[in-house]
This record gives sequence, structure tokens and C-alpha cells, in this order.
Amino acid sequence: MAKQQPETVGKRTQRRPDLRNDAGAVIVVAMVFVMVFTILGVALYALVTSQRRSTEMERSDVKSFNVAEAGVDAGMMALKMTWPDSNKNQLILNDDFNEELKTWIQADPTTSKLWDPSNPDRVTEFVQVAVYDNVLKSTGATTSVPPEMSEREYWDSNENPLDPSNPGDNRMFVDCTANVDNNRHRIVILAERQVYPAFFDANVAFYAGTITGRPGIRAKIENGTPPVYHDVGAGGNNSMSQHKNSNPCDPWPYGHQDFDDIVSEATRAMLEKIAWDQGTYFAGDNAEREAKAHFLSDDAPGSIIYVKSDTGVSLTGNTEVGTVEKPVLVVLDTPDLSKNEVGAGGTAGFTGIVICLGNTSLWGTSSIHGALYCQGSVDQSGFGNDCEIMYRQDVLDNFNGEYTMSVNIVPNTWQESMPQ
Repeated sequence: MAKQQPETVGKRTQRRPDLRNDAGAVIVVAMVFVMVFTILGVALYALVTSQRRSTEMERSDVKSFNVAEAGVDAGMMALKMTWPDSNKNQLILNDDFNEELKTWIQADPTTSKLWDPSNPDRVTEFVQVAVYDNVLKSTGATTSVPPEMSEREYWDSNENPLDPSNPGDNRMFVDCTANVDNNRHRIVILAERQVYPAFFDANVAFYAGTITGRPGIRAKIENGTPPVYHDVGAGGNNSMSQHKNSNPCDPWPYGHQDFDDIVSEATRAMLEKIAWDQGTYFAGDNAEREAKAHFLSDDAPGSIIYVKSDTGVSLTGNTEVGTVEKPVLVVLDTPDLSKNEVGAGGTAGFTGIVICLGNTSLWGTSSIHGALYCQGSVDQSGFGNDCEIMYRQDVLDNFNGEYTMSVNIVPNTWQESMPQ
């Protein structure tokens, strides 16, 4: 059979394409696409992972800042409750305080996701708050820069309430460091307190609307400079017993005063607010029991005990109550004609100020060292022949202007850092 000759068109011969040299091209194209999408996927994963880590770090950083800020607020509140004006009542916010602060922060629904530091190489607390004076321990010089640990005084050392020549500046640092995951924030501020003005005149030892019962109540000066006065309203000054000592309080020479002249309504309201802020305001059915428990406790010195009751109350016992440095102020806010009792018996004594809006009976066998102001009648029970009001000017001075009204940040003292 003869071979078929290829068709010719003009001078060219037409042949079929030879595809043997293009084998595998599709695979190469597919691999290129796979590689491109793999690179894009890896890049996208890295971007998402980086963004997630960045978001986590930012969130923990913000939380660390918020915890530090909460710690500063807690430190300022602690200063408001107890301003450390002597090294005997220095305010050290210890582990118990910081644990309570941590619990308080985590109890807040907005911060319930907080966690403790997880870096095993860093042994640090979740939150640490410290307060210390704005002076250098070695020199006593005031500083605007937080001092080193070895230079810190943990009480208001440049203020001495017993030394008028050393009034101090009522300023202390509040220093908080917070740790959330591996993020740390430290905030330091300088806090300044505002105090209530003077409560009482420093020359009235005793006031009563009247004196009832057997005579024998007398007022004399234990500390202070005459003239110091006593005043009895409707009962007359003759209700006071004859003074058998060389340092008596003189009768008020200008006509009888009113109770409001001694304890104004503004003063009463101020004392009520302070007691409320301090947690020593007692009212309701258990007011007498709770107030008496505090009155006889180790927490009483330096406090204002305010009792609001519809009936008379009794704050008595055989426990020493108050000191000159930390006297106790008792306010018995009861109705007119209600009968109250206050005092200490045995060898114990009461150092402070008693204010009674009803009637009161002085109880026990020891004296009141400070002052007594009663709107109603005063009598005695258990004092024997004599009941002495031992006026102490230093006790009144330790109340006047020494109670904190507020604690504020000194402008331009906010310092923030992120220690390693």
C-alpha cells in the first residue's frame, strides 16, 4: 500500500502539534498556587497570632494599671481612716491588707478576670501598697521624690500634734505596684489631708443644764492654764461642791451659757459624720451593746463613739478607757429626759470628752480626765462623796483640728512607671 503523502498548501506541509514536551506543566502551576496560598496562610496566621498576643499584652497592661490605680485609692482611703501622726500608730499596709485589696478587686465584676503573676522567675505580689512620709529619715528634709526604702518613715514624721512648733505639712506618699501576668505598673502620688477645724473651746471643763441628786460633783484643773470654767444652767453654780484643792475651775462669770454655746449643732453633725466614716457610729436595737463592746475594747483609744438611741444607754466598765495621746470622745445622742450612764470603775479611768444630749449619771469610782458637756441633768452614782471632772487642756488639743476630713492628691505629683 502506498504511503499517504502529507497535504501541502503552497510550499508548507501541515503537521499535528507534538505535546510530549509539555507534560507536567499543570502540576507545576498547581504547586505554585499551593505555595502562594501556603505563604499567605502562614503570614496570616503569624499576623493573627501576633495581633492576639499584642491584644493580650495590652489588656494585661491596662489591667495592671487599673489594679495599681485601685491600690492608690485604697491607700488614700486607709490614710483617711487612720492618718499616722505618730510612730505609735504608723500605717503599714501589710500582707493582710493587700490580700483583702486583692479580694476586693477581684470581687468587682469588671475585674473578675484578673490573674496572678505567672513568671516563675519573679517572686512578687499581685498588689502591694505602701504609705510613707515625704521626708528623708537620715536628714528630716522634705522631698518631692519618693525616698528609697532605707530612707522612709512610715508615719507623718514631720508632724507632731504635741509640739505646736512642729505642725508638719500633712503630706504622705502613697505607693502602689501591681503585677498582672508579666506586666507591672507602679503609681506613686503625694497625698495631702484636710482636717476639721477646732471642735471645742479650750477653757470649759464642765457644763450641765442642772445637777440633781446628792452634791459632790466638782471640776478642777489637771492640765491647763487658768482661767478654766464650769457652768451649771438652771441648777445654779451652787450645785457644785466646795473645792478642796488649790486648782479649781472657776464658775462661768458672764451668765449661764446654753448647751449650743459649748457644743454647736455643726460640731455635733461633724462628730456624727466622723464616727460614721470610722465605723464607730452605733444606732438601732443593738446600739448600746455594740457601743459598749467598742468602748471597752483595745480599739477605743483615739476614736469617736457616737450612739444614737431612742432610750438611755450605759457605757460603763472596769477597763481603762483612752489615753492623753489617744483620748476617747463619747457622744450620747438620746432624747430629752432619757437617762444615760458613762464612766469607769475600780482603779480604771476615762480619758477623753463626754457629750450627752439627754441626762447622764456619772458612774464608777474614778474621775473623768478631759471634759464633760451635758445638755440635761447630771447626777452621780457610785463615786462616793466626790465626783471629779479633771480638766485636761491637752486632751482637748488632741481633738481640735486632728481629725481628717478628706485626703486628696497634691496637684502634679502623679508618677507612673513600668518597673522590670
